[in-house]
Amino acid sequence: MIYLFLSIVILTLVVTYDLKKLKAGRDLWYWTIFIFFVCVAGLRYKVGGDSLEYYNSFTGQIPTLNDLSRDHFFSIRYEPFWIILNSVCKTIINDFALFQFVHAFWINFVIFKFFKNNTQFRFTAILVYWMFFYFYFNMEILRESIAISLFLVAYPYLSKKKWLKYYIIVICSAMFHTSAIFLLFLPFFSSQVLNRVTLIRIAFVVVGTVFLLGVVPSIVPGSELQQRFASYQLFTPTFTGFTYYSLIYFFGPLYLYFNYIKYRSPVFEELVVAYFTIAGVVCYLTGFARLINYFTPFLAVFFTNYVFLIYELKKYKQIRSLVIVGVFLISFIPKYLYYFQDTSDLVANTHKYDLWYPYNSIFDKQENQIREQLFYRSFNNSREYLKNKN
Repeated sequence: MIYLFLSIVILTLVVTYDLKKLKAGRDLWYWTIFIFFVCVAGLRYKVGGDSLEYYNSFTGQIPTLNDLSRDHFFSIRYEPFWIILNSVCKTIINDFALFQFVHAFWINFVIFKFFKNNTQFRFTAILVYWMFFYFYFNMEILRESIAISLFLVAYPYLSKKKWLKYYIIVICSAMFHTSAIFLLFLPFFSSQVLNRVTLIRIAFVVVGTVFLLGVVPSIVPGSELQQRFASYQLFTPTFTGFTYYSLIYFFGPLYLYFNYIKYRSPVFEELVVAYFTIAGVVCYLTGFARLINYFTPFLAVFFTNYVFLIYELKKYKQIRSLVIVGVFLISFIPKYLYYFQDTSDLVANTHKYDLWYPYNSIFDKQENQIREQLFYRSFNNSREYLKNKN
């Protein structure tokens, strides 16, 4: 019920403030939604898949600061700053609820500030966030979402070419999730402009990258990073899968981008070439799709601005509502397929959304055996798949 309630409230605010352009109470409602988002994620009890694993790690592996030693950084498979953050929270209150509340507050504060600073249609951006990646960032990829939030903090320094500050924040980001290491290379793409010549270069870079990734696991330092690179390479799609990923990650965004810049100045121009280069690699090596996560908040702003570009264009005046709803629905299809994926092969009569629904709070601490079975059987299947691939 809480999910439906928030959906209705956000839609109402989109109409009131983004479409009708009312000003009174806008900031108050914006930060009220922020509080709701923090509370939903921060007060949950074992809601989400990966959250279950992080809950177990917090309670069973990570010690308080008094007991934290160098050995823990080698025996626990997570990154150093993640271990330290967990340990600090555990020292204050030995309850995972505190940690997840701190996590939810930070993630959502950074994202809400980012939307506020980068689009005038902030409630639509929040709607996109809610529909597409709120549950993923707040209840699944907890380590990576901190890394992503730090990238959002670092982005202005990338834009202003303040390299020292950018690299310091990015290094901190990688200390929460090693996938953030690729952010070290973004400055090399930041001055590139997307055009036909650049697209040809991207094609060569993608081919070269796919080849080089074959030798990376043998040369990168750290067994955890080596295993991560090696496992990512095992996920190669069928032709149908390649076509699907090409459409949603590369050609779809490419069409929207070139259509957008016919009427408006490009946004986040420093990231455009880097995004399409990574998207090209992801189409073939889908294990690297998690790198797209770092661009998701930027894509949310771009998509929001694109929707309102359609709304304002005279040629769509008579049918703009229909066009906007159509754009939203088409864009939501991949996420719909993800949420409603049949998981009956793991647990009878279940779907992917059972990881987040029904909602359970820390006030009742109701256990959900179906959710736990669904996550751990999926987790074990993934490990078995990688083992067989090797």
